Amino acid sequence: MPWEDKTQDKNVRRMAQDNSKDPWGDEPSGSGSNRRPSRLDEYRNRPRPKGSGGNGGGGGRRPSNDLDDILNSVGGTAGTIFNRLGAGGIGFVFVALVALYLAVGGFYQLSPTQGSVNLLFGRTASTGQPGLNWNWPAPFGGRIVVDLAENSFIQGGAIGGTRTGEQLIVTGDKHLISYPIVVKWRVNPAAIKDFVFAYQNPEEVLKLSTETILRDQIGQNLALEAVVQNVEAIRNEIQQELEILLEDQAANLGVVITGLDAVEHEPPRVPSSVQESFEAFLNVQIEETRILEAARRDLNRTLQAARGTEGRVLEDARKITADLVAAGLGEAEALRLVYNGYRADPENAVRRLYEDARRILLSRGQFNVTAEELRLDQILTNSFGGSN
Repeated sequence: MPWEDKTQDKNVRRMAQDNSKDPWGDEPSGSGSNRRPSRLDEYRNRPRPKGSGGNGGGGGRRPSNDLDDILNSVGGTAGTIFNRLGAGGIGFVFVALVALYLAVGGFYQLSPTQGSVNLLFGRTASTGQPGLNWNWPAPFGGRIVVDLAENSFIQGGAIGGTRTGEQLIVTGDKHLISYPIVVKWRVNPAAIKDFVFAYQNPEEVLKLSTETILRDQIGQNLALEAVVQNVEAIRNEIQQELEILLEDQAANLGVVITGLDAVEHEPPRVPSSVQESFEAFLNVQIEETRILEAARRDLNRTLQAARGTEGRVLEDARKITADLVAAGLGEAEALRLVYNGYRADPENAVRRLYEDARRILLSRGQFNVTAEELRLDQILTNSFGGSN
């Protein structure tokens, strides 16, 4: 340093012996009494005033280096502090500095829609929750903050909201359509590690998975069903399949589906180049469907009427059958009584049957005979006499 050469030391000694000037060549301030340093080193360590002048004495100011002055000042102050604190004081200061470093660099705040993965030596140590968290600061640890708010993207429609770059999908009857859907998703707080580390771009993986399931479902339906008839049902099926895929442990995507909706003002449609012909085809399909529905309704009405007639006929047949059976059972019971009476008294039984038959015949008037001719003994005599 400039003030450490021997010439300067001689000048300082000469000024120290002069009672009328201070070490830098200026008149002493104050009451007029001269200030004399006790040691020469104090002049070397004290800060030097700025300015340009001679090499000591005579009233000129010596040149100085600002950076050197600052370093010397800090070094001298630190040395004085450590000398006063001693070995134990140094340890206390070191611990305080380390605690301050861990506190300032380790604590961090997360909003209600944020989560984090804490790292220690490059490995996953823990996860952070909304609020105040702490983890080892660099270079020992670090953190990866993840947004837990709901996100969305459009799949199966026009890319960037225009007809250019439209995603066309093949239906089951070989038509091309666009089927735009809005997929809403968010990071699963319980699987935030999988979201951070399983894939380099998990959102892109989710988009590719959605596109695969979308194309598979549209390929299982006709164009009329996908565009007009089963629009909402297909959308629900896509959401179910996507949720099943994400629940599979092999996926390790770390996201959940919060909704799958239609795109506003963007219904499923065919390309504009074939829109006219497809509308004609669609009208034919709609008319065919209407005719089939009408035929089904007529068939159902006819079947219902036939089933009603069939029911009435069967019911009537059951009643007739029941009456005939009852009448037969009654006649069988009467014959059984007659047979039992005949076995008990054959002659009286025959006479009673004869009288009953004669009374019936006479009441109907179907025979031109007299009562005398219908006498049982006469009938028997005539019959047996004639036969002999």
